Amino acid sequence: MSSTSRHRAIRETGQLLSQLLRTEGPYFRKWRAVGKRLRSDQVPPAAVSQVIAQYLWDIGEQPDTDTDLPRKLRDRIRRALLGEQLSGETLNWFIGAFDMSDQDSQRLWANFSGDAVAREDGIADTVPVERPYGKRQWHRTMTLFERYFFAADGSYELRRTLQVIQAIEDGVDSYLFNHEPYARRIHVLYGGHVGQHYEYGGGLVSDDIAFGRELNTGQRIAFEYETHFEPGVHSVSEVRRPVRARVENLDFAIQFSPEKLPSAVWFCAWPDHYIGDPVFRESLPLNDGAAHRFVPYAQQAVLGFQWEWASA
Repeated sequence: MSSTSRHRAIRETGQLLSQLLRTEGPYFRKWRAVGKRLRSDQVPPAAVSQVIAQYLWDIGEQPDTDTDLPRKLRDRIRRALLGEQLSGETLNWFIGAFDMSDQDSQRLWANFSGDAVAREDGIADTVPVERPYGKRQWHRTMTLFERYFFAADGSYELRRTLQVIQAIEDGVDSYLFNHEPYARRIHVLYGGHVGQHYEYGGGLVSDDIAFGRELNTGQRIAFEYETHFEPGVHSVSEVRRPVRARVENLDFAIQFSPEKLPSAVWFCAWPDHYIGDPVFRESLPLNDGAAHRFVPYAQQAVLGFQWEWASA
């Protein structure tokens, strides 16, 4: 996504956030209980910061001894509501703190991804036989943003992921990230750190992302991580992401260098992590070297991109 498109997506998401919080209902009443009456069209950042701070204290993401937290958050919240600056982590705070509905959450994430209108068509059950995993699944993924980056020589350079999960039992302290076997390094930007490494399931390779704290049932956490690859080594023509139990709000984007562009790009679903041809393939436009697809939900599927390189 170009910087212009990114700014537009953030602006529209901020506008939608403000609209949802201004509308009489549970979100309005939640900040109104700690804030003053509206004297303008803007929702008071101080009141919203108080609600979000209380949420972060309740889930243990911030220590309740940090009584100055609402003030520290105020500028960040103000900029989000104005559509000036908004991260996935901050958007997740709004959704969690105001206990937003699945419908409103999907609209927000769709706007944040750059889709003006959320799609209704999900993708499910493309994997007939699931490979064994190193761990059972003890969470539900609420949001997944995948970004793939390719270098000027066409080699696979970087994969960046933003994920929001919700615990479906007490004691959830990590996420098992299944990734390409030739990945050079996993780096967690926020929300945790890299833990134990696993190899299993007929060629699957995974690393734990440990949160450093335990989630109780219903609690959510946002974390962002990068997968780095050896420069100039892996020139692939597809990338795949497995999805097990139902995942909401999936956003996929791929970015190519202007020095080496594909002649065609498709969004695909496969029957396996590594082998087999796509069982679903949708042609996508390439804008400024990038292609993008938002999926409202997916389950028991392997999703990603496939492309053909342009002739030299």
